[in-house]
Amino acid sequence: MLVAHALTNIVCLPPCRSEAAALLGRPSCTAQEAALALGPHCKVVLVTDGAHGSCISAMGQLQRVPPCWTTTTPVDTCGAGDGYAAGALYGFLCGYDVVNIGRAGARVASAVILRQGAATTEDEALQLVQSMPDMTDAPHPSVVEGQGLPQSQAQIRCM
Repeated sequence: MLVAHALTNIVCLPPCRSEAAALLGRPSCTAQEAALALGPHCKVVLVTDGAHGSCISAMGQLQRVPPCWTTTTPVDTCGAGDGYAAGALYGFLCGYDVVNIGRAGARVASAVILRQGAATTEDEALQLVQSMPDMTDAPHPSVVEGQGLPQSQAQIRCM
């Protein structure tokens, strides 16, 4: 299988549903079908599916993760997939379980779509990291003990 050979030694593959379908040569496959098909070839597969959320294949599990919506209307979806991948990789590297890897990705993607353009400032990125819930028993690497969460935490609701 060409896909298996092409994915050898890839740790994380973060395609959107249409990219995963093209890679598999199956244009009508769902995000879940794509994650299932690509999962055996990579350590982590993050198939995003827009407003439908994502499907993750990792650690021998398949998990569907709903999107993280805010109370603010999205401004620009450019960069949402890259933001999702960044948040999910952050969760993976922090030792989160599969569900919380997806939630971390969804939370970053939801922050990216609230502004024009794909970039966030350094302060916005730090605030976003600090707002991540502690999803493991390990200490959170970026939150200074004794400081509360930013005000924006109350504006983010994950389903």
